[in-house]
Amino acid sequence: MRTRIIIFTVMVSLTWNKLHAQQLYQTIKGHVVDKETQISLPGATITVVGTDPLIGTITDNDGYFRMEKVPLGRYSIDARYVGYQAIQIPEVLVSSGKEIDLNIELRESVENIDEVVVKSLTRKDKSLNSMATLSARTFSVEEAGRYAGGFDDPARMASSFAGITTGSLQDNSIVIRGNAPKGILWELEGIPIPNPNHFAGAISAGGGFVTIFSSHIMSNSDFFTGAFPAEYGNALAGVFDMKFRTGNNDKREYWFQAGVLGIDAGAEGPFIKDKKASYLFNYRYSTYGLLQPIMPHGAGLPVYQDLSYKLNFPTDKAGIFTLWGIGAIDNMLKYEDKDPAEWETLSNAEREETDMKPAAAGLTHKYILNGKSYINTTVAATNYSGGHYVKRLDSALVLQDIQFIDMRQENIIAHSFLNYKFSARHTNRTGIIYTSMFYNIDLRESEVPGIPMLQFVDDHGNSSLIQAYTESKINLGHSVSVNAGLHAQYFFLNGNYSVEPRLGIKWDVTSSHSLSIAFGKHS
Repeated sequence: MRTRIIIFTVMVSLTWNKLHAQQLYQTIKGHVVDKETQISLPGATITVVGTDPLIGTITDNDGYFRMEKVPLGRYSIDARYVGYQAIQIPEVLVSSGKEIDLNIELRESVENIDEVVVKSLTRKDKSLNSMATLSARTFSVEEAGRYAGGFDDPARMASSFAGITTGSLQDNSIVIRGNAPKGILWELEGIPIPNPNHFAGAISAGGGFVTIFSSHIMSNSDFFTGAFPAEYGNALAGVFDMKFRTGNNDKREYWFQAGVLGIDAGAEGPFIKDKKASYLFNYRYSTYGLLQPIMPHGAGLPVYQDLSYKLNFPTDKAGIFTLWGIGAIDNMLKYEDKDPAEWETLSNAEREETDMKPAAAGLTHKYILNGKSYINTTVAATNYSGGHYVKRLDSALVLQDIQFIDMRQENIIAHSFLNYKFSARHTNRTGIIYTSMFYNIDLRESEVPGIPMLQFVDDHGNSSLIQAYTESKINLGHSVSVNAGLHAQYFFLNGNYSVEPRLGIKWDVTSSHSLSIAFGKHS
C-alpha cells in the first residue's frame, strides 16, 4: 500500500510539473479605423507592449489584424499609423477563456512635422465621443467588473466618480451634482431607451437593482455628467451611452458562469465560417429564481431574467447592418401573514406583487459614402410595461384591493446622422431624432381595505418628439480644440420647444496637463 502511495505521488508531481511548464496562449485581433470617418486604415502597426520578444503585426488591406500565441496576462496594446496620433490601450486582460477583439479608432494628426516622439497614455477622463470636451468619461466592461461591489454594473461603478453619489444603498440610482436619478438619459447604440434596470423605479425613480446588460456583451461606453455634446438631448442630469460589442466572426465561443447574481450563459461566432457576419447572445437568470423552489412561496424574493443580442451583417457595397436588442422579465411576490398576532407593520398584512418588462430592439445601418463621410441610421422600438398591485387583509381577514398601478409606454424611434470630415482640423456631425410615443396609465388607490379605490389617473394617448442637432470639432492648433454645437427639440403634445447651444474649449498646456471649459443648456 505504501509503495502505491509513493508511485501515485510521483505521477501527480510529474503531471503537475508538465502542466505548470506548459505556456498558455490566446489570440488578439481587431480592426483599426479613422475615428472621424470610420474608414479602415491598412498598414497600421499594432504591438503588445512588454512582450519579449516583442509581439506585433500590421493591419491588412481592410484594416484588420490578428496576433496569435500571445501569452496570458495583462498588457497594453500600442497602435500607430503614419499621419495619425498613436494611442495605447491599457490593461487589456488576455485570458484563456476567449479571444480578444479590439476596435481601435485613431485620430488624424493636425500638424505635419519632420519627427515626433510619441509617449502613449490613455486617459479615462477622455470619452469615446470626440465631440465631448469635459465632464465625460469612458469606462470598460472589465473596469466595471473589477470595481468593488459593482456587480458588473456600470451605474454602481459610476457612483465612485467625482460629483456623483448614490441615491440609495439598496439600488443603483445615481445622483449627479444634485440632479434626480430619473434625469439621466440612457442610450443603447445611439437610441434613447427606458431605464435598463431590473425593477426600475421600484425603490427610487431612475434607479433599479442591477442593469439588464451583461458584461459579456458590452463594449467600452461613455458616461457624461454635464455639458454633454449636442447629439444628446431631452436630459438634465447626465448620459449613459452604452455600446454592444460585435461577436467573434472567426471562431464560435460559448460561456457559462454562476455567481452571486445567478447564472450567465451566452454564445458568439460567425454564421458561416470564413464570412464576416456574426452573432452574439447572452442570457441571465437570477439566483433567487433558482432558489425559489426551495424557498417559501411568496417570500418576496426578486426573480428576474434578461436576454441581450447583437447580429452583425457587413456587406461589400451596401454597408453594415446590425440587429440588436435587450429584454427583461422581473417579478416579485410577497404573501401576507395571516396571523394578526405576528403583525408589526401594515406591510405584514399585505400581499404585494411587482411585474416589469423593459425591452428595446433596433436595426442599424452604417454606410460609408466616401473617404470623408459616412451616414448612420437606426430604427428601433422600445417598451416599458410595469405594474405594482397591493391587497390588504381587512378585519375579517379577507384580502381587499388597496393599490393598483399599471403603466405602459411604447416608443418608435428613428435616428439618422451624417458624419463629415472636412479636414484633419474640422469634423461635423449633423442628425435628427424622431420619437413617436404611446402611453397607457392606470393608477388607483384606497387607504382603507373594503372602501372602493379612487381613480387618480386613467389616461392613454400618443404624441411625438423631434430633435435635431449639429456639432463640430475644430482643432485650432496642436494644443487647442473647440467643440461647438446646437441642439433643438419640439414636443408636439404641448407645443413646447427649446434651442440649446453647446460649447467646449480645451487647451493642452503640456503633455500631461490640460485646461477645459464648457457650457451647455439642457432641457
